[in-house]
Amino acid sequence: MLEIHFPLRFFDISTHLLIHLVDDLEICGLVGARWCYPIERYLVVLKHYVRNRAKPEGCMAMGYMYDEALGFCTKYFSYYMNTQEGGCGTQTKN
Repeated sequence: MLEIHFPLRFFDISTHLLIHLVDDLEICGLVGARWCYPIERYLVVLKHYVRNRAKPEGCMAMGYMYDEALGFCTKYFSYYMNTQEGGCGTQTKN
């Protein structure tokens, strides 16, 4: 349809890409709604959990579980230590 108004040599790679980017914007919406960068960054984190290449899914699950458990324990014990020292918490000193 644009070939009627413009010569064929006008359509190099960059012009052709712009035409498709406009189509993608109309179909998918803004780039932030379909941007995969955060997901790819998290996949790198999961990839570092793999120790056994024969069963990578299990290693990723165990690594994620250990990471969540350590995060919980760290927050729990730091809160518990603050309450024993009379810091922020529900226990009070007599």
